[in-house]
Parts: sequence; structure tokens; C-alpha cells
Amino acid sequence: MEKLKNTKILAIFALWLALFSWGIHGVAGRFLALNNVSMLGVMELRFLIGAVLFFLYLLITKNLDLSYFKYYKSLLPLSFIGLFGNSIFYHLGLKYIPATLVMLLENLSPFFVVLMVIIIEKSRPKRHEVIALFVSFIGLILIVLGKGGLKISNAQFYLGVFLEVAAGLTFGAYTYFSARFYKKNSIDFSFSMMMNILFQVFLYSSIMGLPFLFTVNYPVLKQIDIILILEMGLFQSFLAYLLWNYALSKLPTASTSILFYMTVVFTSINEMIFLKFYPNWIIIIGSIIILISAIVLSIKSRKIS
Repeated sequence: MEKLKNTKILAIFALWLALFSWGIHGVAGRFLALNNVSMLGVMELRFLIGAVLFFLYLLITKNLDLSYFKYYKSLLPLSFIGLFGNSIFYHLGLKYIPATLVMLLENLSPFFVVLMVIIIEKSRPKRHEVIALFVSFIGLILIVLGKGGLKISNAQFYLGVFLEVAAGLTFGAYTYFSARFYKKNSIDFSFSMMMNILFQVFLYSSIMGLPFLFTVNYPVLKQIDIILILEMGLFQSFLAYLLWNYALSKLPTASTSILFYMTVVFTSINEMIFLKFYPNWIIIIGSIIILISAIVLSIKSRKIS
């Protein structure tokens, strides 16, 4: 029992680190977009950096196990839909709708995860999960309103909405089916297994995204652009997905997905640090609501055996 308790505490710690890392993504991505760097090209570079880092880790630690390629039938759809597809929808949607609406729609993913738990597993989410889900979403709405609300800015608005809803759905699918995969293979689960699985997922996405590699105008990249791309590959691809998947393997799936709302809070904090962003009282209240909900949910998740 003590070992299980320590494992859950470690998983919760890993989860919060992953959320903090993803909270940097929006700030770094916005900076690169303002510098006219191809975001689809950045996406592919992130995939490549992630795949290389997972491979190097496995090679150096002598844990590379090609026998895990037997899971390709499960991992190819997970990679194509949950990682590659999610990134495509997310970046294309940015072209048509305001960033505040993007933030709202991509965070529909916890709702999709809870829906998958209900439909596929025939299981009802726990009461505290449902409460945390809706309370966190209310906090998110306040943050969106504090950042200017929603504005229909062009004729392709509804296309953008569709793309970002698809982004939320595909990330929800990645979260749910990743957790399902690890728990289905829990007897054989180990850290090296997870690293081999993540290497495959990023390898498949890297291969699918190779054409986008040529959309980046490399000669005009500034030093800060290169640093941010490397940072995104290291922290948002390699580290964040490693920590996120570890949390998914140890914690309740619905609770873990709901805690994803903390990325919005961490994004606002990073905007304050790096972009000199000054939040108004509505954003602060929304952030506090999400933070309290996340803390309560983390405590509940730790107690559930």
C-alpha cells in the first residue's frame, strides 16, 4: 500500500511538470508565429527532436527493444490521430479563429475523454471528477472573457471552429487510448516499455510529417528561433509526453485529462514572465478556480487505489 501511495504521488508530480511544460508551448509558439516561422514546419521539427531523444535514451541505456514494434497496429492509429492529426488540426485552426477561442475549444478534450470512458468502458465518472470538469471549464471561460472574449473575425470562422474541436477530440483520443493501452498491458508495463512505445509514436508521426520539414525558411531563422524550436522539442515533445504518459499509466484517466486545464493557468503565468502580460481580475479569478479544482482533484486521485 505504501509503495502504491508513493507511486501515485510521483505520478501526480510528473503530471504537474508536464502541464507546466505545455504551458510554455503557447508562449514559444506565438513568438515563432510572429517571426513568420512555419508552424507546421516547427511541428515536424518537434516530432523529429522527440523521436531522436527517445531513441538516444533507449540506445544509451541499452533498453531499445524492437520487439515492441509488435504493437504497431495499436500505435499507428494512436500516432496518426492523437499526435500527428491533433497537431495538424490545432495549427490549421489558428489561421481562422482568435487564439482565445482556440484555447477554449482545444480544452474540450477532457469532455471527450469522459465521454469515451462512459461509452467504451460503460463506466460512470466519479462525482468529484464531474464537478472538477465543469468548475474548471467555468474557470477557463472566465480566462477567455478576461482576454477579450470571442470575436468572429472572418468568413472562415466556422471552419476554424471545426478544426479546433477536432483538435480537442484527437487529443482526447490520444489521452484515453494511451491510458487504455498502458493499463491493458499493465503486467508487462515498465519505464523502458513506455519509452519504447513513445519512440514508436513519435517515429511514425515524424515520418508522416516529413513534407512539412521543407516549409521552414532555414536561412532566415534567428538564434532565438532555433533556441525556441529546440526548447519545444526537448520540453514539449520529449519531456512533457514522457511525464504525461507516465501519469496516464498510474492515475485515473478522467481525472488526469481534467487536470489538463492547468496548462491554461501556466500559459498565463509564462506570458507574465516572458511577454510582460498583465492579467486582469477576471483572468486571476478564473485561474484561481482552475487551480483550486486541480489541487482538490490531485488529492482525490492520490487517495483512489
